[in-house]
Amino acid sequence: MSMKNIKWLLGAFSMLLAMTTFTACSDDDDKLEVPVFPESVVLNCQPGENESAELVFTANQPWTLASSKLWCKFSVDGELQNSLAGKAGEQKVQIIATDDVWDFENSLAEITLSMGGQTQAIAVVNRSANTRDLKMYQDIEHPFGEGNPATLKYLDIGISLENISVVANFDWEIQKYPEWISIDGKYRVGRAGKTSVIALDFAENADVRYPLEAGDINNKIVFVNKDGQEYSIEIPVAYEGMPEDAVQFPMNTYGWTFSQDGNQYWTASLSGEEVEKKEAPMKLQVITRDDEYKTVCLSFDEKWGYTPLDEWSTWIFPEKDEQDVRNISISVKSNEEDMMTGNSGDPRKGMVLVLPSKKYEELGGDMNNLFDDLDGFFELKAQYTPYILVDFTQEGKEAIEKGGFIIEGLPEGEDPVKVEVDPDKYGTSNVWAVALDHTQAYENLQVTVAGCDIIMPECANPWTGVSIKPWDGNMWGLTVPAYPEVQTPPMVVTIKEYAQDDMNMEHGEIVSVLLIEQY
Repeated sequence: MSMKNIKWLLGAFSMLLAMTTFTACSDDDDKLEVPVFPESVVLNCQPGENESAELVFTANQPWTLASSKLWCKFSVDGELQNSLAGKAGEQKVQIIATDDVWDFENSLAEITLSMGGQTQAIAVVNRSANTRDLKMYQDIEHPFGEGNPATLKYLDIGISLENISVVANFDWEIQKYPEWISIDGKYRVGRAGKTSVIALDFAENADVRYPLEAGDINNKIVFVNKDGQEYSIEIPVAYEGMPEDAVQFPMNTYGWTFSQDGNQYWTASLSGEEVEKKEAPMKLQVITRDDEYKTVCLSFDEKWGYTPLDEWSTWIFPEKDEQDVRNISISVKSNEEDMMTGNSGDPRKGMVLVLPSKKYEELGGDMNNLFDDLDGFFELKAQYTPYILVDFTQEGKEAIEKGGFIIEGLPEGEDPVKVEVDPDKYGTSNVWAVALDHTQAYENLQVTVAGCDIIMPECANPWTGVSIKPWDGNMWGLTVPAYPEVQTPPMVVTIKEYAQDDMNMEHGEIVSVLLIEQY
């Protein structure tokens, strides 16, 4: 074979080899264009810092992954993405379920793989239903619940348990709570994710004396959801009870007045309306831990302060109800001038203390321990002011203006009265008159001139047998015999007042005149 033929054969072989190689490559390219998808799998994944699922698959072409739900993410180097792309080969992808739009039913997300113009689902991610959660707390680290009940403390004023936060991942409302608790209506509902602040107080007629245990089935606050599905959570509540030395008075303590005769009582009207007077005795209520208490009655003097009253000097009478010792009534004596007791008949102030037995025993039987001695003025110690059941004034005899006359021993209704006369006639307009029975003898009547310190009575026209004698200070004596007929004209007794340093009584001033008549 010639060299020329050999070269031709070599060239032809090379071309054949090249064509064969090209055909093989074309066949391989045709095979890569057909994507191969893995079988679909189910993955369970929950929201949480350490929660994830791993999706493993092999792709024979460049690929793209996509999630059908926003809450289903792909994690790449700590970043969360809703879609992901990569090259052919074995793949491991981290799936994260977030808490976005996490409601209370199971939710599914579909993961699709796209290759070579085709798309196919290769996984379903299951996120379980969210769990309803509600917390009621004052300290978020220690929410109320079993083993840590919301415990109300005794307070004589104010809210028992306040600044309580309630937060939940659902819309809620309070469906039920104990009868002895009060919750403001506007705080009984709340929105998901929003912190609400509530306060627990005692109901108006709640018995606050004794402790209440959280174990009682009725001592729970029941929260329910508002989305139509059945759900509730119970928070136990308790009450620690009233301290042994505490006392509570439902009625106002101050501003009360008794009438002079003690038959009526009332309190001032803040609105300016006419005062409603009630029939005595005054009815009050006392609340202590074990219904054991003592009453202490005090009288107040502007000069000396408070004085405890004993059974001999008292004019205040508290009385417990035999059927229910929480009920107590207060009555007072008629406020009349009394030489035996030293009562002047002027308006007087009184007070009734109620001391729980434990507090009363602390006095050691000495009522003076109630007071601070301020240089002879006795003031109630501040620690005992919470035990004041009632502080009141009793009306007294009407105050008489300076120069007026008080005559002891006259029949009721025959006291001197002020009359209107020409001031020039007697040298003063302060003129009083009294009428005496001409058939009756009056021996040493005590006449007091109100508002004066030193006086001298002078009479220019005394009747036969009449005696007018100055006594000490602002008093003088009057003796009038009986007469067969009415004496006329009226006797005119002029009262002159003298200064303390007017030893010789030379500069007296007329303060009043008493006209003594007969009938």
